[in-house]
Amino acid sequence: MMRTLALLMLAAMALAGCTTAEILDCRAANGLTPDCRFENPEDFAVSPAGTALIISEMGRGGLESRQGRLVAYYPDPAGSGRGEPRILWPRSAASTQPRGSRATVRPSSMTSKISMDSRTPWFTT
Repeated sequence: MMRTLALLMLAAMALAGCTTAEILDCRAANGLTPDCRFENPEDFAVSPAGTALIISEMGRGGLESRQGRLVAYYPDPAGSGRGEPRILWPRSAASTQPRGSRATVRPSSMTSKISMDSRTPWFTT
């Protein structure tokens, strides 16, 4: 028992030395570059192809939909649950704010489609 406790304490001390300083602003540090284009990011998911990071947030946002830029996908008004790209900005005051994401591949077609639930995610590629 004492040996196990001693090993656990030794492991805890070793792991304490493995931490890096937190990034609290938008400057790159410790080999990490933060993407500060988001107001309140909440949920993160990798696209099924592994080529994009799907991020949902609360608040306004949106940039042109080019590589390295943000793209919004809104639920199809018909209620299919599939995302549909639309113009991002300026958005009307009545537009839905993003909230939550879930990416799945629909096997019903030859090409993979990303199925989003009823909340609006942002894609960054």
